[in-house]
Amino acid sequence: MARLFVKSSGDRLNRNADTPISAYPFTLFAQIFPDTSTGDDTIMALGSDLLASNSGFLRMGVNSFGPFNMRVNLGNDVGGSATYDSTATFTEDAWNTASVSFESATDRRLYINGTKETHTANLAIASSLVYTAIGSTRRNSTPEDVVPFDGRIALPTIWNVTLPDAEHAMLAAGFSPLLVRPQSIVRHYPLIGRTSPEIELTGGFDLTVTGAVAADHPPVIHPVSQQAIFIPSAGGISDFRYRQRYFG
Repeated sequence: MARLFVKSSGDRLNRNADTPISAYPFTLFAQIFPDTSTGDDTIMALGSDLLASNSGFLRMGVNSFGPFNMRVNLGNDVGGSATYDSTATFTEDAWNTASVSFESATDRRLYINGTKETHTANLAIASSLVYTAIGSTRRNSTPEDVVPFDGRIALPTIWNVTLPDAEHAMLAAGFSPLLVRPQSIVRHYPLIGRTSPEIELTGGFDLTVTGAVAADHPPVIHPVSQQAIFIPSAGGISDFRYRQRYFG
């Protein structure tokens, strides 16, 4: 499933005291169905408890002011911040894939539906990212969540590696994140939408739910496992067959 986020209601999923990543490299990903809106929309964000304005955050979002492109924001430990906007744009009211790989302080790769753009401006990541949110951002120690999302979000995932272009292309083609470097996934939220808190699969880092009801999921190619079943035949000869079981 996915979850539907309503900007005017401040819908969000979040967790305090959570540090999925603390250094380069890493990758963020989600499938999104953005509705027409005005302003910035947050897909996924990591925040800190720093006091300086606009400090200690990392945000992947949608710039809805005009071009409807991807916007990645960084705030370091001392209030320095940077914004990276993609040239490629999302399609409104349709499923898109959004991902960004951070190789280093000067190597950030933005992907919209598998199309890559590289940004090289230098800004160090904050050292105390202790807050995770889906559909909103917290820029400093203020508890209010800001820049909410309007639309649906599915399968947000974080890896502690940089994914190469071919693996971003797999995600854009609809493959589940669980099929891409599963050993390097540090957070995966299926957003089933049936439980509160919302479950997380790598270590039980579940998210507090504010609004964000269950919604239709995008088409996804899930991992499969084979399960043997025993079927007695009329002639008394045993017949083993296999059934595929989907999960993710």
